[in-house]
Amino acid sequence: MGIIYISLSLFVCSALISMSCCSEILDMQKMFQTLEAQQDAISQLTNQVLQLKGELQSKMDETSERLRECSRNKRLLLENPYEGALKVGFTAKLSNHMLNLGNNQAILFDTIVTNIGHHYSANTGVFTAPINATYYFFASIMSHTNEKLETEIVKNGVREVTMYSYDNVHEQGSNSVVLQLNTGDEVWVRHLSMYGTKVYGNGWSTFSGFKISDD
Repeated sequence: MGIIYISLSLFVCSALISMSCCSEILDMQKMFQTLEAQQDAISQLTNQVLQLKGELQSKMDETSERLRECSRNKRLLLENPYEGALKVGFTAKLSNHMLNLGNNQAILFDTIVTNIGHHYSANTGVFTAPINATYYFFASIMSHTNEKLETEIVKNGVREVTMYSYDNVHEQGSNSVVLQLNTGDEVWVRHLSMYGTKVYGNGWSTFSGFKISDD
């Protein structure tokens, strides 16, 4: 009986030890599974952090470029106070001859070369000032062979400067003027009744103007 008791005791102890080892193994497996799950989560978080870091760096680079552009624009404005201000300028030419000109008839420079701001009208030959400013105007008018021609640059219908041309060949009369204009003032070139009734076209007669500075 003593031997049987000892044997049973050893069997029970062995069984308990085996169960304990199995429990420990199961706990370790669960621990490893938990660690693997945590590593996967950490890896995902690391990837998300790297992605966010890349996006943040891209935004920072974009912001830095915008700041540099603003700095460049500010520097340009300081170097040139008229940079970015309203730009005005035009050149137009007479495509066909104008014949039988009447007294004070406007010369219609109908072909536009440049018209920055679109303040010159090829339909009327008139430039209209968009703002109060100082402007420069120049006109060159060609006469026909052996014919005198007198023209003028006018502001709101009042003579500012005149042009005269005459020769036994084609000749050009030209003049220029600097004018201070208010918004809505008009400047154009017109014929004078004293001499000539024809203006030579084909691009030989031109009218130009541009804004020099704001008042």
